Amino acid sequence: MSTILPTLLYLGNLSRPHITALPKFMVLHKNPVTIVCQGTPEAEVYNIYKVGGREPMDGSRLPPPKETYILRIPELTPDWAGLYHCSYRSGGQWSPLSDPLQLVMTGAYDKPSLSSMTGTVVASGDNVKLQCFSKIRFDVFILIKKDGIHTTTQNLSSTPQGNAHQAIFQMDHVTSTQMGTYRCYGAFGNDPYVWSLPSDRLQLVVKGSNTRLQGAGNLSQPHITALPTSMVLSKDSVTIVCQGTPEAEVYNIYKVGGHKPMDGSRLPSHKETYTLRIPELTPDWAGLYHCSYRSGGQWSPLSDPLQLVMTGAYDKPSLSSMSGTVVASGDNVKLQCFSKIRFDIFILIKEDGIHTTTQNLSSTPQGNAHQAIFKMNHVTSTQMGTYRCYGAFGNDPYVWSLPSDRLQLVVKGEEAYSSS
Repeated sequence: MSTILPTLLYLGNLSRPHITALPKFMVLHKNPVTIVCQGTPEAEVYNIYKVGGREPMDGSRLPPPKETYILRIPELTPDWAGLYHCSYRSGGQWSPLSDPLQLVMTGAYDKPSLSSMTGTVVASGDNVKLQCFSKIRFDVFILIKKDGIHTTTQNLSSTPQGNAHQAIFQMDHVTSTQMGTYRCYGAFGNDPYVWSLPSDRLQLVVKGSNTRLQGAGNLSQPHITALPTSMVLSKDSVTIVCQGTPEAEVYNIYKVGGHKPMDGSRLPSHKETYTLRIPELTPDWAGLYHCSYRSGGQWSPLSDPLQLVMTGAYDKPSLSSMSGTVVASGDNVKLQCFSKIRFDIFILIKEDGIHTTTQNLSSTPQGNAHQAIFKMNHVTSTQMGTYRCYGAFGNDPYVWSLPSDRLQLVVKGEEAYSSS
């Protein structure tokens, strides 16, 4: 694989392919994973590129036409972990590269510990500090919050703490969006996609969120997802799926702040999933959801929360880099999200294949407009990728604007190819 991704000439209107990892982008050491590049039926050849690799992994032996190219990795090892792109050729032209996919190998080191320095039950508006701690001197700690299919990731450099290292993740003025299940991992700067085992789970509860967390007996926690995605354009359709067990008799889906559960009591007995189809997503449907099921006269614990976001409610903000879009590894970066609409909150989204990283910041006045400055210190290849930002109001935090235009951030020294 060539040390630098090749400069591909792409002309005409070839669409950008989409790259994903199945079953997910975070995979335990020596477990299998499949990288999927989805192009068009007219694709003749596919290439998958690993940033820093020596040569592309090509699909030239595929019989054309084929809409997807699959690269199966039977056992994930540190050599396979990294940042991936893909492209396809059609009619003698190469497509743009896909957005990057981070393929992370977990389980390389012992797990760190995760605790809340401010307690696990807090009031809305409180400030929260989560401490990730390890006797291994990791360079970086990664905090993961999972809400249905939505995964939020934060990276922080570690600091010495006696004979160990730690990172303090701060969340100011928490709302129900910060409520959920957290785990943390440790990693080293020279191998940022090789992580430790995960810490034990930490459940953060934000009081005033109207959720019932009690479950009886040994019923397993259900899983809630939104299909095709949890961020949906205004008036597009979306389906909420609650996955329980085959023994489930009744399902309920709860919207935080809603008047009553949306129940599936008319379901035939012993159905493993309950689906709630929303034909047109409007602001009334956007919000935070949980689900549960009843079996043998007992209710299961609530699922982890699912954030269902409606986009397209307001005009798009602008996103720019105050430090340039090509930076050196270790530099500090500032991304400015700006709008003439006086949003209370700006949301920065980084999309890497199926992996979505979200940061929220309160807005500040800037002349007759409002802005937020997202700071990333000592950037590495984990911060490289495609960013967009949105605006929202505090009284309706799940109703967002149209997205800004894309901003591609390139970190020099990581041998990445960028196209626009």
